Amino acid sequence: MSVIPEDLVVAACLAAPEDTEAALREWERVVPMDDIDGGSQRLVPYLYRKLERLGITARNHGILKGIYTRYWYLFNVQGMPTLTSVNTILQPEDYLILKGLALQTLVYGSDPPTRPCDDMDILVRQQDRASVHKKLAAAGFRADGHKSPDIFLNNKIGINMQRGTEAVDLQWGLYMGMLDPGFEDRLFARKVAVTVSGFAAFTLSPTDHMLHTLMHGAARNEVSPIRWVLDASLLIAETTIDWELFVSEVRSLGWARPVTRQLRVLREKYHVAVPSQVLDALSSLRSPRAITLLDISKNTSSIFLSRLLMLTVQQPLIVRQLGLHDAVPRNAVPLRARALSLYLRGARQELHEQGLKGFFKMSTHK
Repeated sequence: MSVIPEDLVVAACLAAPEDTEAALREWERVVPMDDIDGGSQRLVPYLYRKLERLGITARNHGILKGIYTRYWYLFNVQGMPTLTSVNTILQPEDYLILKGLALQTLVYGSDPPTRPCDDMDILVRQQDRASVHKKLAAAGFRADGHKSPDIFLNNKIGINMQRGTEAVDLQWGLYMGMLDPGFEDRLFARKVAVTVSGFAAFTLSPTDHMLHTLMHGAARNEVSPIRWVLDASLLIAETTIDWELFVSEVRSLGWARPVTRQLRVLREKYHVAVPSQVLDALSSLRSPRAITLLDISKNTSSIFLSRLLMLTVQQPLIVRQLGLHDAVPRNAVPLRARALSLYLRGARQELHEQGLKGFFKMSTHK
């Protein structure tokens, strides 16, 4: 059986102190240091700092230090300016920080390069999405691409906005197809206060971060999302997870299939201490058919199938999700109808320009 290079760097990151050097040497033996894959590169800064603490010198110490320094530079020239800008535009209570910036503080010891992130991910309430988008746009942030904001605000659950090198991933839905109308209120009710590089902010509770980490790592991606393994492992080791609440939310959301799969991988492949009773409880749950198809669409190796399910399953789920959560349905319905019309018109144009084969070859795993 072939060795997956990223598994070796994960093993070195997760190894007990006394086993770390052996795991490091195995990774060095198998993987050419001048050809580290993208997924593994994101784990190197954490490994580099771990080796420093343990007094272990890598054979290619300079390369590991260089990767750490690169992410230190990107945080200081992109991450910090973005964080500063957002805090001048929005009030801390208006949003929750997600993923990289939050985890840097919660479990990575406020050493930002050890948990690299390409942008600032924030979650706002459904009813605030238009006003927050307007504030960011007024400050000079612009959406990727040329599509109308209506398409994103009324037909998607997030939008990436940029201003120069600053990037904000504005989200108003934590998960695609999240059809529990009370989930958002529960997330904001459980929020925890953190200080990120000197700025006061709010983020998800550790339990909600755990679920988000598993779901975010459950989908295929052009760059391997393997760092979800380290994120989840550190959340379990460094915070207190309310596993009873965790199971309750998975039951409510219908995400038993992907969450159970991810936890089994953590426990069986990476030997992370996932409680057996949690797996037993999740194994008895079933995901709704639509959520199962959504999970397949995000994981299948068939781009044709992924694209087909995107049009027939993902998009209707998003439209239904926004309808359930929108606080102003009278205004939202015509906007969403227009957005869906524009979305489908764009799909038809793409189909006409590229032909059937070219249309379905476009990967949706971004």
